[in-house]
Amino acid sequence: MDRTAVFNIAFEMWGILICLFAFAVIFLQKNNNRDKKKVSLCMEAACIILLVADMLSWYYQGRSGQTAYYMLKISNFGVFFINYLYMTLFTFYLLVILNRGEIKMPARARGVVVLSAAGIVLLIISQFSDKLFYYIDDNNFYNRSSGYLLSQLIAVAGLVLSFSILLQYKKRLEKRVFWSSVLYFILPCISTVVVIFYYGISFQTISVVASTQIMFAVDMVEMDRSLARSRQEVERTKYEAEHDLLTGMYNKTAGMQRIREYIDNMTDEDSASLVFVDIDDFKSVNDTYGHAVGDYWIEKVAKFLRSDCYEEDVACRYGGDEYVVLHKGLSDISVLESKVIRFARKLQRKAMERGQNVHCSAGICQINGSGFSTEECMNVADTALYEAKKKGKNASVIHSISRDGTDRVTVLDKIETDIKKAQSRVEARISYMYTDIIYVNYENNKYRVIKGDSELNNAVSCANNYDEVIGLISNRFESDRSRKIVRDFLSRERMESYTGGNMGYQTENLRRRVLSVSCANNHGGASLIHAVPVDEDGDRGYFVVVQDLDIYAG
Repeated sequence: MDRTAVFNIAFEMWGILICLFAFAVIFLQKNNNRDKKKVSLCMEAACIILLVADMLSWYYQGRSGQTAYYMLKISNFGVFFINYLYMTLFTFYLLVILNRGEIKMPARARGVVVLSAAGIVLLIISQFSDKLFYYIDDNNFYNRSSGYLLSQLIAVAGLVLSFSILLQYKKRLEKRVFWSSVLYFILPCISTVVVIFYYGISFQTISVVASTQIMFAVDMVEMDRSLARSRQEVERTKYEAEHDLLTGMYNKTAGMQRIREYIDNMTDEDSASLVFVDIDDFKSVNDTYGHAVGDYWIEKVAKFLRSDCYEEDVACRYGGDEYVVLHKGLSDISVLESKVIRFARKLQRKAMERGQNVHCSAGICQINGSGFSTEECMNVADTALYEAKKKGKNASVIHSISRDGTDRVTVLDKIETDIKKAQSRVEARISYMYTDIIYVNYENNKYRVIKGDSELNNAVSCANNYDEVIGLISNRFESDRSRKIVRDFLSRERMESYTGGNMGYQTENLRRRVLSVSCANNHGGASLIHAVPVDEDGDRGYFVVVQDLDIYAG
């Protein structure tokens, strides 16, 4: 074999491997159109046969013997036959990707089939005539006949008809798919012109196979992109069906479904907290500031609520200005209260920043164990919300339910009520939020955190005496003056001598049984320290309440 034959055989062997790989990929595809998959597999199989036939023709060319003669005739017959057949296969492929069930087979497509059939008939005749397409000489070499040009014109005519169909319906195709299909016409046409004037390398075979692989590769990429877009569209549709687009929360239907699934499947060891939040006087907010501002606050309240949720928690917009949040596994009342405090503080600061009177009320059902329906828990939370509204709004009420019944959390409500009444004489508008509430009884050496973070809770639980507890509270402040104010105010001597009058740094005896002092806090503002006397099961002690203040003209 000469170098040209070796080059063609080596090149075509690699082509066969590529086509086999492409055939396997198409065969294993599950999301491909059934008709498109069948035609694509036939085209890949045709490419493989074409390469094998052309490779054999190069291998047996010039070899002596009857076997070599017949193998050369069969292989060259196969090359011409597959080329004509491939015209029809490509046209069918084109119709499949263009059709989508909307167009009938154009007459030009039938024309391609007729040209393919005519070419195959003439090819068969040429096997018995040396003057049609080609002939094998006495030295067992392939030679072109006088009618060879006709064989090429038939192929070009078929390409032109198919190309006209592609151009007519190109808007039905993705741009990349269209241009990759155009390659099927460009490369074979160029190679046909080349082989008419030069014979030595299998340009036509290589161009057909190469354009096919490029076309299928681009088509598979576009199909993957199309599937990705479809998945994104499905996900977007699902998201819009389950979410409130203004807030990004679950809508009522989707949110309550998830809440119901969790509550209905709770075991005796499980716990959860169901929070029902409502923007106070929301109609007034809309009327005063406009609906655009109302939408802003609906979105902002949702953002603040979601910021304190874990991934497994469920938050939904229940109605116009109502929200429901389920904190899964939350049984610690102090942690729950801290969440409510953080939410209210964020909302308060944003409202003051914008100079708008916006606040929320919350009703909370703390669920312990199984046996409760979602409706029961929602009713408890709704009742708690109603009570918060009755308390003057901008408040929260927690009800805890277990198998023993409903246990209302009243200690914090009592403190809040006492302090609110005590502050009723102040002529400024005071926006406040508790940061720490600690029960102290120095006579019986009892101390516990009612509300506060885990750091304070751990520190107080380890305290040995009253002085250590007071030190922990005072150390929450940065300035020496503030720490001294707190220590002096909460000293045992002052608590014991307290009779209701002014003393020390006390700013005002706002209410007969509530003692208060003010000092600078760590946030550049002021804090109030309250001492609220309480008689708990015969033990007389105090609730020490550390309260951040934002005071502005009323």
